[in-house]
Amino acid sequence: MVFQWTYHKWIDDPKHPAQKLDANSILLTERNVSIPPQTVQGLVTYAEMSYVACRILMLASRSTTLPALYFAGQTVEKYLKAVWLEKAGTKRKTGHKIAKLACRIAQRFPELAEFGDPEFLKVCERLEPFDEAGRYPDNAIKQWGVHLHLLTFLDTFVTHCRQITGSPTQLNPIQQIATQDGNKIMKAAITAIRERNREFNSLAEL
Repeated sequence: MVFQWTYHKWIDDPKHPAQKLDANSILLTERNVSIPPQTVQGLVTYAEMSYVACRILMLASRSTTLPALYFAGQTVEKYLKAVWLEKAGTKRKTGHKIAKLACRIAQRFPELAEFGDPEFLKVCERLEPFDEAGRYPDNAIKQWGVHLHLLTFLDTFVTHCRQITGSPTQLNPIQQIATQDGNKIMKAAITAIRERNREFNSLAEL
């Protein structure tokens, strides 16, 4: 029988024929959904997911795409918010102006003056427009020429923020991706990461 919409219990497995679409079979129901709390670790988790997404997109295409820059900005934003919460101990609405947040961290905490570095703030300012442009194709933005070197900067940034938040090795999304059996795309991404950036091997503890 042919259905209008189908799904398979597992990709590339001929033992499982097409099934009639059942929303509960492919998406979590309300009973199973839990929203991560606004904690340092919760923010770090979101930052890590964006970090991995940015790397995969940029390395897969060997170029810079708008979605990749969106995830680059999300990496910086979520990690800055995690640093703020770790140091200040309180939540504060910061919006999506990551340059403003970086300045606030540098001013409030003299030991973190590196976040007020003019060149770092310039990177933040140039990533901000991609919060919208990285998601919608009809946004007019300035086309900054971004090099793949952005990834090596993010390596350093993420490592530094992990140390500040006290979680330099607690989360390892790259390792989690690498151990997903049968996922050829993820395995290819891990191979690309290993080949393109040896320094990242020790960071991700592959």
